[in-house]
Amino acid sequence: MSFLKKSIHNKSYNRKEQDSLWTTQFRQFLILKTERTSAFASKGSLTIEAAIVVPIFFFTMLCLVALLEMVSIRMTVQGALHSVAKEYGQQAYVSSVLIPYGVEQRIVKQIGKDKLERSMIVNGVNGFDCSGSTSDDESAELELHVDYKLQVPVLLFRIPIVSCHEEVKTKGWTGYLSKGTGNEEGEVVYVAQHGTVYHKDMYCKFLNTSVRGIIAGTIGDARNNSGGKYYPCESCKELEHFGFFYVSSYGDRYHTSLNCKKIKRNYYAIPLKDAEGLGGCSKCVQ
Repeated sequence: MSFLKKSIHNKSYNRKEQDSLWTTQFRQFLILKTERTSAFASKGSLTIEAAIVVPIFFFTMLCLVALLEMVSIRMTVQGALHSVAKEYGQQAYVSSVLIPYGVEQRIVKQIGKDKLERSMIVNGVNGFDCSGSTSDDESAELELHVDYKLQVPVLLFRIPIVSCHEEVKTKGWTGYLSKGTGNEEGEVVYVAQHGTVYHKDMYCKFLNTSVRGIIAGTIGDARNNSGGKYYPCESCKELEHFGFFYVSSYGDRYHTSLNCKKIKRNYYAIPLKDAEGLGGCSKCVQ
């Protein structure tokens, strides 16, 4: 009887020990599986984060580079416009006429065709519009305007086109009238080179011819302020005109060059007493 009790007791003890061993092993299995699952989950989360963050980083860097390139292009165009304005200012002593197409071509020449074709400027060398450029014949003030568009060359994203505008205002190099000129020796009058009359007003329209550019194909329909037609100038008609002619408001000849002696007017200030033998201008001499 005692042996039977002892045998039952031993079996009960072994069963408890076996249950404890299974419990321990099961716990270790759960811990190991949890660690593996956590490792896989951590790696998966890093992959997802990288897939989101890396494209955003590269897009941000691309935008920064594009912004710097746009600033560089605008500075280059502004510098070229300043140089062109200086060129026109130097020529203002002959004429302050501005032809938008000529301004555009000079900007292209200043920057370079190859550089423009590789830039973000829409249409490259044909992407400039200077139609807003103006000049004042009396004050010789020049205003150069250029409009163009920039487009970032990104295929994956549709970035809108950016419109840009640059402008330069300058004064032609025509000198100035000093205060008191001529008062010491009496009244001063103005005589054009090879002129036959004298003028009391240095800004007289007959003394300062207003010159403008006209497209060669429209010269037949152009008229001066008196309603007269324009005819070829005998001095410069053989020269190449490059698609444009130059005319004055009251003249009757068209010219192929601004340096033509017939359109270039030089005049001098002399005392009235030295103008004997010259007639008075019908416009400014009463």
